[in-house]
Amino acid sequence: AKNPYQTPMTKITVGEVGSPVTVIVDIGEDMNTPNGEYVNLDVAADLAASICYSLINGGTKTGLIFYDYRLSKVIRPDRNANHLTSILHHLALVEPSRRSFRMTNLAKEHLTTDFGKTFVLIISRISEGLPNTFVNALSKMKQHHQIIVILVHNEESKLYVEKLQLASRQIGVPTFLATSTTIPETLLTLEKTAVAPV
Repeated sequence: AKNPYQTPMTKITVGEVGSPVTVIVDIGEDMNTPNGEYVNLDVAADLAASICYSLINGGTKTGLIFYDYRLSKVIRPDRNANHLTSILHHLALVEPSRRSFRMTNLAKEHLTTDFGKTFVLIISRISEGLPNTFVNALSKMKQHHQIIVILVHNEESKLYVEKLQLASRQIGVPTFLATSTTIPETLLTLEKTAVAPV
């Protein structure tokens, strides 16, 4: 995603046919954590670019939100070429915030129905720390939306995100792990498990 002219490669479709999808990217300070040759936000931006590219080219209105403790950047769902160019441009330029990502704050946001019923959350470490806080926030969001989570991590945070993954899967939220070296595999797994419309 750091190269806005690079064409992402994936065939992901999620949510209801015709219903918009919004990709929410954690831009909190933990996204500046090294991840191979990159940082977590680079991994998240690449994932988001591939997902948005695939959805928009498949005809799905797709939005993008950058979030730390509040809405930072909001691009409402659409599906035309200029919209895709705008999303890729913003993903190429995104920088981590100086604030922590707050899952509990995100769960309290009142995102209107034009953002769609499906949210793809690409996050790293939650500032609230505990899996039960994460699950409570996900459960609240799940009341009104289909949620798919991608947890970006490095070797040091692997055990932590595995606990979050287990906790979120226990409440029925599809949750995937990604590092700088597993982006293609993560996208392929997401494509295989999230293709069927709800």
